Amino acid sequence: MGTGRNTIIRRAFLPGEVEPPRARVPVLLLVVAVVTTITGCPPSPSVNDDSSAPVEPAEAEAPIEQIAESPEDEPAGDEAQPTGEAEQPPESSDEAIANAIKFLLAQQIDDGSVKSDAYGILRPAAATTALALYAISHIDEEHSRPHRAELQKAVAFLKLGLDEHGKICAPDGTLDYPTYGAAMLLVAVERLQLDFSREDRARLTKWIVDAQLTEAHGVVAESIHHGGWDLEAISGAKGEQLKGSNISITSFALEGLRSSVRSGIMREEAAAAIERGRGWAERCQNSDGGFVFHVWRRHPGNKALWTDDSQADANSYGTPTCDGLRCLAYCNNGMGDDRTKRAVTWLAEHPDVKYVPGFQGESKNYGWHDGLRFYYYFTQAKALQYMPQADTKRRAAALRELLLAEQKPDGSFKNKQPRMFEDDPVLATSLALVALAEAGKRGNIREE
Repeated sequence: MGTGRNTIIRRAFLPGEVEPPRARVPVLLLVVAVVTTITGCPPSPSVNDDSSAPVEPAEAEAPIEQIAESPEDEPAGDEAQPTGEAEQPPESSDEAIANAIKFLLAQQIDDGSVKSDAYGILRPAAATTALALYAISHIDEEHSRPHRAELQKAVAFLKLGLDEHGKICAPDGTLDYPTYGAAMLLVAVERLQLDFSREDRARLTKWIVDAQLTEAHGVVAESIHHGGWDLEAISGAKGEQLKGSNISITSFALEGLRSSVRSGIMREEAAAAIERGRGWAERCQNSDGGFVFHVWRRHPGNKALWTDDSQADANSYGTPTCDGLRCLAYCNNGMGDDRTKRAVTWLAEHPDVKYVPGFQGESKNYGWHDGLRFYYYFTQAKALQYMPQADTKRRAAALRELLLAEQKPDGSFKNKQPRMFEDDPVLATSLALVALAEAGKRGNIREE
């Protein structure tokens, strides 16, 4: 697959769970795929279509090892990963955090980018660099301050693409996840207090606002997708072509916009986009209090499948519920808000910390509960501050124990299950670092 100027590459997700565009998306997006490629599915019916004809379930989603297009897309294997082994396993969260940062920054090359060698399609490095910055921004200043020069160099790499092409991309214009990247960079530069001008932050904020599914993209106010974000709008797809709005990218977009509001960057525009996002996020909540990944319930990317054969109602599961809880918080739904309470109750009723809850029966056979594990660690840890204190402390302690046990001698993390590309150490280590940092705060509430 080429990686020339303006090529869009989305074969893997960074840093959560996403699906490929529908079959009616313009030709440009036929080269776009994400962590899971859904094959064999018929073109999606209209968003408002209440047809009872079922769509194919998740077995249509090819395992990662079956979607490689060329040898460079094959995982590199353990022997290709950097070594730099520590003398002994970490004994504390602080040591584990320091080791994880050391591993991530060991992947930084001379141009400032943080490179992933596990999958060829991640090599443009814009998204992995933004993700590494975002992850490190969650740690305390004591751990991040010694690395300020490397972090500033990573920002300079991303600024090359921003200056040349107006978006987060590789210097040659290759896109991977520009909306995720914009949101993560906004959060990172604010938290780490890195040198990045208000003008540049405004450009990133405008990108996120413009990428929201609104009338500007032919999405009417009555559409269930209005106010959300997806991976397709940036290609020029319009209206009925836009069926993939999902709660992962929306949670990152809303978090990035909250950063802009706090910083007084395009405050009115960002606040208006957040308010539109509130309506979208609330539509993703099921009557049981949990959330689905795609607001369109019949979308095959709702990985916990459906409540019955009609596929009209998708089951709630853990990762989108944690994302949904965070979305509500970013939209200023307080702890006393009914929707927030119901999401918290759903999580309390599904207490598993290690494996994503909500996968039962047939849906459990596809490996998502394990393949999404590091993303679950990440989003669960980010949501701890919105949970009751007792549950916060229980989950935080369990997360620390799990992560300390799973860290490799070189400081990296890796999921043995490749379902969501979490066998890539750069992705898994970034997600684990956020989880370690957030769990280590012992449930202290921090303003978002």
